[in-house]
Amino acid sequence: MKLKKLALAAEVVASFGVIITLVLLLLEVRGNTLTMERQIEMTHFKTLFTSFIEPSVLMSAMTKIKAVDGSEVDVAAFMATYDMSEAEAIAWSRFQLIIWAGIQQRFVYDGPSDRLAAEIRQLMKFPDVALFLKHSQFSEELTAYIEQVGMDSDLQ
Repeated sequence: MKLKKLALAAEVVASFGVIITLVLLLLEVRGNTLTMERQIEMTHFKTLFTSFIEPSVLMSAMTKIKAVDGSEVDVAAFMATYDMSEAEAIAWSRFQLIIWAGIQQRFVYDGPSDRLAAEIRQLMKFPDVALFLKHSQFSEELTAYIEQVGMDSDLQ
């Protein structure tokens, strides 16, 4: 009788072990699926328009638009601060935008993290980044996070 109770208890424990393992496996698969979905979307974001835009044509179009409308604030700031031509300032501004758009995407999907904060602190060491951020328009949440990370790095 005692042996039957012991065998029954072992079966119950094994059943719970199987259930817990299945739940953990389900959570891991779900996490991996979300990670893959985010990676696919980020790759799609980065490559969506790249193949359709010829850099020389884009730069020519931007030059014509700027001749009528004038420079954007960030472009004008790069030109004045670093003595850049308009084409150089536009290119550098767009380069910065690509970097920070990726950061904004990671912030939206993953939220604040130590890794993201470290990356932002690393970028903020360069004066051109500070100038770009001063004239950029990101979401209020990301802007507040960048300011918080910046203040945290000042304290260190």
